[in-house]
Formats: sequence, structure tokens, C-alpha cells
Amino acid sequence: MNTVGALIILWFTDYGMDGVMWVWVGAVAIRAMYMFLFTEYLMRVKYRNFIWPLIYGHVVLAASVGLLFILADHIEVESTWLFLIPFCLVLFLIYLVPMYALLLNGQDREIVLSMLPSAITDRMPAFMKK
Repeated sequence: MNTVGALIILWFTDYGMDGVMWVWVGAVAIRAMYMFLFTEYLMRVKYRNFIWPLIYGHVVLAASVGLLFILADHIEVESTWLFLIPFCLVLFLIYLVPMYALLLNGQDREIVLSMLPSAITDRMPAFMKK
């Protein structure tokens, strides 16, 4: 579907690579929805079990993107690997804290904490250990 749609867009429209990108977005969205429904069917659970974590994740993602737009006015990001890797790591950690707090219940947190080294778990805030 992705390849055929991309070829149709390239041959019969003037959208060019932007059109190919939108075909890819559509294909990925359809695949994600299929996987969502198939997993729901296999596990025999209600869709609400999947929807609420997705909503939390998208709200935190939107807040993070908004924060990044604000930061982009004040911080100039160098395009070198030595700057980008630590910068992306810090952004990931900022995103990880609310996602960890919102999406994982007590049992899930215990599983994650059991896999982390004690040097990390000793430095974690108390609300992340509950």
C-alpha cells in the first residue's frame, strides 16, 4: 500500500515528496490502528485499557513539544554529535519522569526498579519508587 500510494502520488500529482510523506503517514496510521485492534482482540480486553495510556502519552508529548518550542527561542542547539547526544538525553529524561509517573502502576514500577542497578534506584525520587 505504501509503495503503490507513493508511486501514484509521484506519477499523477504535483505533491512530490510531500505527498509521499503523507502516504507514509497514512500507512503507518492504518498499521498502528490495525495493531491496536488486533491486540485488543487477542487479549480480549476493553479498548479503554489501551486508550488512557495513549491519551496520557500524547498529552505529555504535546506539553514536551510546547516546552521545546519555548526553549528553542532561548537555546541555540549546535548541530554536532557531541552537543546533540547529551541534549537529547536530557530531553529524554525530562520526558521519562512524567511518563513513568502517569503510565506505570505499582506492580509495573516494581518490575522496572528490579531491573535497574541500585546506583540508579538510590538516586530516584520517592514518587517514582511507589
